[in-house]
Amino acid sequence: MKKYLLLSAVVTVVLFACLSTGSDPNPTTVDAFSDYISWSKVNATTVTGDRSGDLGMAHGGQKGFREIYVNAAGKAVSAGQADLPYPMGTILVKETYKRSGGQKGDLRGLTVMIKREAGYDADNDNWEYLNVSKSLKIKSQGRINLCIKCHSIAFMDDYVFTSNR
Repeated sequence: MKKYLLLSAVVTVVLFACLSTGSDPNPTTVDAFSDYISWSKVNATTVTGDRSGDLGMAHGGQKGFREIYVNAAGKAVSAGQADLPYPMGTILVKETYKRSGGQKGDLRGLTVMIKREAGYDADNDNWEYLNVSKSLKIKSQGRINLCIKCHSIAFMDDYVFTSNR
């Protein structure tokens, strides 16, 4: 009986993990954004603080510093020169830095948003989220519930927080 109970618990955990992150037959690789530093910078000045009050500890929280880049596919929308939604293929990369003496310190890592094909995650405007180390190793990716929960606040802006639209 204990074996069946244990097996049932393991199956439940595995199923929950699959449902919460979603399985992707074509996961994004680092090659999709490894040259992001050459893309257009979204923010004119380094972003810090938490203007929305919803950031919590994400992206370094109140004290974090952030630099945001967008690829060519999303540049016009990001700059307010084209209407929302962002087109498929848009990639946004957010560098997150530690605070050091009130200034931008060392790079902590990247968070990446990729606008995927229709049907990828229709309930959340088809965005894929990635958490990437500063050495460009993907730590997690997919339909990350924590990312979705926060970005859903910006659903009217295609799930993207920017101040230049």
